[in-house]
Amino acid sequence: MFLSVAISGIFGFALLALVTLSIKNPSAVAVAGNNAFIVAIQQAVGSRFGGVLLWLVTIAMWFCGCSSITSSSRMVYAFSRDNGLPLSKYWKRVSKKFHTPAVAIWLIAFIAFLSGISDGIYAVIGTMSVIGLYSSYCIPIALKLRAQFRGIWTSKEDGPWHLGKWSIPVGTVACLWIGFLIILMVVSPTNVQLTSHLVLHYATGKIIFVVLALLVIDYLTNARKTFTGPLLGSYEKFSHQLTNSQPASPLSQQLNASQFQLKGDLTNQQHHQN
Repeated sequence: MFLSVAISGIFGFALLALVTLSIKNPSAVAVAGNNAFIVAIQQAVGSRFGGVLLWLVTIAMWFCGCSSITSSSRMVYAFSRDNGLPLSKYWKRVSKKFHTPAVAIWLIAFIAFLSGISDGIYAVIGTMSVIGLYSSYCIPIALKLRAQFRGIWTSKEDGPWHLGKWSIPVGTVACLWIGFLIILMVVSPTNVQLTSHLVLHYATGKIIFVVLALLVIDYLTNARKTFTGPLLGSYEKFSHQLTNSQPASPLSQQLNASQFQLKGDLTNQQHHQN
C-alpha cells in the first residue's frame, strides 16, 4: 500500500507539472475558474483532441465515483449493522435479489447528487470529506502515540512493516500537520449562495460545527445506548489491553493463542461428532 501511494503521488505531481507548464495564456486559465483545467488542456493540444482527453478524464472520474459510492455505502452498512448510525435499521437492509446493502447505496448516491447542486455546496462537501479523511488517519496515529508514551505499545506489537525508532517522531509530526490542515480548511473562506440575497460566509466551519453538534446530541441520546462497537474477534484482548492501559502479552502471542484455541474448539467439536 505504501508503494501504491508513493507511485500515485509521483505520477499525480508529474501530471500537474505538465499541465501547468503547458499553459499558454495564464490570464484565460485564471478567468476560467472551475474550468481552468479544461482551458489549459485545450490550449495545449487543441479543442478536438482536448475534448477526447476530457472524455477520458470523465470516464475515469465516473469509475472513481462508483468506487467512492461502493466504499461509502460499505461504511454506512458496517456502522448500521452495529447500530452506530441514526435509523440503522433501514440502512443495514440487504437486497434479497442483489445481496447488497441497497438502501445504503441509494443513500450515498442521493447525498452525492445533492452535493453537486451548486459550486459552493460541492466545495463545502469536498472540504468536509477531506477533513473527515484526515481525521480518520489522525485518530489511530494519536492513539498509538498515547499507547507508546504509556508503555502499553512496544516494539513487540509492531507489524511486519513499521518505522522503528522513527515511529514517534513521524507520528507526532503527522498529527500536528493534520491538525494544521483541519484548522486551515475550517477557516477557509467558502461561501454558499443560499438565496439571491443571502450568502453563508465561511460555510465549511459553520456546517462542520452544526454537524458535530448533531452528532454529539445523537451520541448522548441514542448512540451510546445502542452502539457497543464493532466485533473485534481475535483483537478483543488487545483492545482491552489498550483501553485499560495495562501491559499484557504481545499482540502476536494473543493472535496465536486465539488461533490455537479455535483449532482446539474445532478438534473437540469433531471428536464429539465422531
